[in-house]
Amino acid sequence: MAKARATSDSRVRITKRKSVKQAEKLKSGLLDVSIPQNATHLMKLAERNSTQSPLLRLPPEIRNKIWKYTVGGLEINIGEVGTVFPMKLSYATRPIGANKNLINRPRVEFHLHRVSRQTYFEVAPFIYTMNTFSFNFVSIVDRWVKCRALGQIQLVTSVNIPFRYFGLYVQGFRRTFRKKFPNIQRIGICEFSALRYRRMGETIQEMKDCIVEQVHVREGDGVVVEW
Repeated sequence: MAKARATSDSRVRITKRKSVKQAEKLKSGLLDVSIPQNATHLMKLAERNSTQSPLLRLPPEIRNKIWKYTVGGLEINIGEVGTVFPMKLSYATRPIGANKNLINRPRVEFHLHRVSRQTYFEVAPFIYTMNTFSFNFVSIVDRWVKCRALGQIQLVTSVNIPFRYFGLYVQGFRRTFRKKFPNIQRIGICEFSALRYRRMGETIQEMKDCIVEQVHVREGDGVVVEW
């Protein structure tokens, strides 16, 4: 049997799909959600959202309370997953103060800031300012910070650091947290650090007080140190 030959058919039109243009970014690395003056369809859409959406019509003070309640008050634990190097970063969330050993806790996803330009502008900063970021290993801290945009790093207010990272920090092998996170307000330190660096005859509480003083010397008194 003869092989069929490919023939051209003038009735068939092949069109290339236009690629979706990626949103521009500001110098801080955050998305630029401003609307170009020539994008009249986007301006009409944004105006319609702000005037017809029951949520976006609320006063800004009430919207901010809703945003904080929705995306804030969480501990975001950052680890690694996979078998191929470099492994992907993994994110596990739980309410701050919740039982770490609780298995059946609700999974929290951050999608609200993707709904529209206005929600991105209003919600995205709260993901960094209203939550605590925890890290399993030293390498994950360094890697996560390196992968963040400058604007995101500047919004971080609370971190929990692993034991070995604190060891490098007190020895001067890591920058101060204020230089790494300019808006830092709270630093959580692993309690094992007090056990590891406790001197003979010194109580754990005395060592904790000493560590807090060390952190305040490097960071200033405006940072809260917790365990």
